[in-house]
Amino acid sequence: MTHESFLASISLFSSLDMDERRELLNLAEPFSFPAGTLIFDQGDLADGMYVLERGKVQLWARLLGEEQIALAQVGAGGVLGEFALIDHGTRSAAAEVIDLAQGYFFSQRRFELLHTDNRSAARKTMHELRLSLCQRLRAASSELGESSPAFYEYTQRSMPPPPPDAPIRAPAADLDPLRLRALPFFSQFTAGELKSLLAPLSVWTLPRGYVLYSDGDPRGSAFATVRGAVEIIAGRGNQWRRQAILGPGRLFGLVAPLDGGPRETGAAVREEAILLEIPEGDLHRHLQSENATSRMLVDAMHAAMSEALRATNRTLLAQSAMGRISHRKKRSRPPETA
Repeated sequence: MTHESFLASISLFSSLDMDERRELLNLAEPFSFPAGTLIFDQGDLADGMYVLERGKVQLWARLLGEEQIALAQVGAGGVLGEFALIDHGTRSAAAEVIDLAQGYFFSQRRFELLHTDNRSAARKTMHELRLSLCQRLRAASSELGESSPAFYEYTQRSMPPPPPDAPIRAPAADLDPLRLRALPFFSQFTAGELKSLLAPLSVWTLPRGYVLYSDGDPRGSAFATVRGAVEIIAGRGNQWRRQAILGPGRLFGLVAPLDGGPRETGAAVREEAILLEIPEGDLHRHLQSENATSRMLVDAMHAAMSEALRATNRTLLAQSAMGRISHRKKRSRPPETA
């Protein structure tokens, strides 16, 4: 099997043509790690992804002190650390070689240069990464919905009654850009870029208890919290569990409009809120655009989704830790790959 054919067998690269796969391979650095090597550790800077052509790697997550819990094993054809290409954060797990591991390393820095140049190989790969991130979020939310009842929960009968106040809609252009830029999501935009982003959008003033959408609803808009707080909830039968509380400057509701499926969670206003609505069509328009405003919005979307996945996985790990903890062994670091 040729190197190009090997990449074609991996779903992340399956939509690329031969020339695009060759372009990616020109950026790749071959690696070969013996058994016992620590490829990366939890907390390391996420500097790229590893595509495994042969061998086996064990993923570990550290919980308390030097104790770790075993996660999945990745074999030939598997990918490690792929979200490093869209998330400039740190590794959420450690990766240790079990059997001689060989394959290709794609550095985040080199891939970003390809993406900045608007190359089709990078665009298609980023699209597949987004879909994979959506799939992982759906799976994690579903698992959390079926997990321990230790979380705050309430039945449908005890949910707040429909609020008496009607939602109020206004042009987003009326928002004060100076105040907005004090919030996490909006801080990265210049005043001009923020004006361009807000021009076609709307903001809603919503009362406490207002349900934006429920688990299983058809896809719709994404939202950013301008003021107040929103509760993200997951359902099981007639019970609901809180997954997160999102205050000002947080972006949410992205999965369904991005992958076209139903809502994977619900969202309700926890306290009176002002929310910026980003319709599905606007999201996809920004995904196809290469201007600075669109690129920053897409980066913010990736960061919000990655953080949501990390937070959900941390909760799941904490719940499943008891009885499955093994002690960390001393491991050697591999040579530098980037």
